[in-house]
Amino acid sequence: MSQLWDEIGITQPAALATVLTTTVMYLIAVGILRRYGQRFAASPSSLDMATAAVLGAVIGRTMLGPRPTLAGGLLALATLVILEGSLSAMRAHPPIARRHGGKAVLLMAGAKPLIPVLRRYGLREMDLWAILRQKGIAQRSEVAAVILEPDGRMSVLARTESGLDPAILYGVRGAEAMPPDLFAS
Repeated sequence: MSQLWDEIGITQPAALATVLTTTVMYLIAVGILRRYGQRFAASPSSLDMATAAVLGAVIGRTMLGPRPTLAGGLLALATLVILEGSLSAMRAHPPIARRHGGKAVLLMAGAKPLIPVLRRYGLREMDLWAILRQKGIAQRSEVAAVILEPDGRMSVLARTESGLDPAILYGVRGAEAMPPDLFAS
């Protein structure tokens, strides 16, 4: 029985090390995703996907230590669930959400792509044209705005005869660049 526990169990020092390394690696992963996640989700390249796979492998291997066991894996998973639940609960508080929540970003104001903003988020004009094609936009003049959402998706707002409701751009970084003639009168 002792031999079986050696294969699937975990010692107290190893358990403490698993909790500590899981916490540190989780916080590092959250930092990386906060910095690059929005851009990555908007237009992942093959290199981005390979980098994410390697990052996940390194993080997972580090959390489990030199000799992974069933108990160590379960402890790492439980630690991740607790950390994610705690972080989600903290993000629900308005002051923290305002300070640390991702913001939507204006990428195209009317027919004009905002090239410096695209570059800042690691996007190319061709990424913008691709999303417009996917949304069935045939002419730039049909576009009121393209917005990079906090989750990395791009929203395309089409021009309408009645104009945009200004509230639709509430909280969008760069919304002041919108041409006034696109809004409802």
